[in-house]
Amino acid sequence: MSIETDRDSIEFTKRVKFALRYNSTPLLPLASMYAAVGDTRRAIELTNSLLARKEVVETNVIAGRLVLVLATSYLPCMPCVLSIELPNCPTTLAAL
Repeated sequence: MSIETDRDSIEFTKRVKFALRYNSTPLLPLASMYAAVGDTRRAIELTNSLLARKEVVETNVIAGRLVLVLATSYLPCMPCVLSIELPNCPTTLAAL
């Protein structure tokens, strides 16, 4: 999938639910905006647009890396995301 427009970047985040803002690594093989877009400058522009439009939320709870989480998935998936970094974290939203 080639990401060139805001619409493409929204569809990408809807498909993957969360992606690294920058590059993935062999130890953290997640989807990344840089890899999906292919052009660093354009990836930054598209990411900033997603953030400005509140399509994604940016967090750093996965391995201390900046991760873009689809805004509509943010609350439902946060207990799981937090449990990656905080093993004793509650696993339900009600417990947070």
